[in-house]
This record gives sequence, C-alpha cells and structure tokens, in this order.
Amino acid sequence: LGLGFDMNKVFEGFVRNRLRQAGKSRGLQISDKRGASTRLNQEVRLEPDFLVSRKGHPFAVADCKYKVDWNQVNADIFQMLAYLE
Repeated sequence: LGLGFDMNKVFEGFVRNRLRQAGKSRGLQISDKRGASTRLNQEVRLEPDFLVSRKGHPFAVADCKYKVDWNQVNADIFQMLAYLE
C-alpha cells in the first residue's frame, strides 16, 4: 500500500499553523488562500498563500514554497514581483 502526499500542501499547512501560533500573541490574523485572493487587473488574479492582517487591516502577503529543485524558480520570481505591484 502506497501513500502519496502533495508536499506543497503539507508544507503550506505547516507554515500556516506556525504563523498563526506565532501571530496570535501579536494580534495578527493569518488568512489562507480562500481569504487572500485578489485581482491585480481584469486578467490576473493573485492568490498568495497567506494574507497577514492586524485588526482587520491587511498589511502583508506571503507565499511559501516547497522545492526539491530550486533551478526552476522563474515563475515564482514573477509571482513575487506581481505581489509587489
């Protein structure tokens, strides 16, 4: 019997839980993809892994990456540049 796990989702869940634990005492709320989705323009929809808010006001986006091969990062770099827009 073999089990397969999407390590991207496992890693993202681990990071999200740790961020929520660490942010709780600082009054931070960490939303996951469902709460962080937004549009850059009519063609491009951004879905960062996390949206960091304090008192209901977002102030940071975060994206976590689980990579085996760091040689293939162009799309990730473009994604992070779009978040800066």
